[in-house]
Amino acid sequence: MIEALALVEARIDFSDEADVPEDLIGPALKIVKGLRNEIAEALVGAARGERLRDGLVVAIAGPPNAGKSTLLNRIARREAAIVSPVPGTTRDVIEVHLDLDGYPVTLLDTAGIRDSNDPVEQEGVRRARQRASEADLVLWVYDAKDGPVQSGASPFSGSVTQWMVRNKVDLLARNEKNELKKSDEFGISDIVF
Repeated sequence: MIEALALVEARIDFSDEADVPEDLIGPALKIVKGLRNEIAEALVGAARGERLRDGLVVAIAGPPNAGKSTLLNRIARREAAIVSPVPGTTRDVIEVHLDLDGYPVTLLDTAGIRDSNDPVEQEGVRRARQRASEADLVLWVYDAKDGPVQSGASPFSGSVTQWMVRNKVDLLARNEKNELKKSDEFGISDIVF
């Protein structure tokens, strides 16, 4: 930029001097166009840099008692969420900030998505749906014994990137485990971790 500015100023200040070339504007414009292209490339790559700086948001969603909070705790390697056999234990979104191999990740544990008459649980489900729909990735976790249909289909199909995660596979019969190996779903359990 300084070089381009110097060329333009030299053309203006010394236009009547014999030893100053006539066309100083052309090289200055060439320099400025090159800088414009570099700035445009930097702006296009800004989203990638922002993603690396801010990290990914991964929502763990699914029906009640699918093992979402247990999965969050296992990944976080601490008890960040309450785990209980009582459906509807998680009622608010729990955030855990992690460094996974140098990449920042915000992991969200959400309320079990289901219809409820309880106004507090309804608010938890509303928040779960909202935060999951804004996430970069949704891990739709469901109980292996229920299957994806019985446990409730993901409400995020097509609107956000999601991975189907069949949990508690250690509780399946051998033939059901073999069927899982043939599918494109992830199968996990406490034993697998």
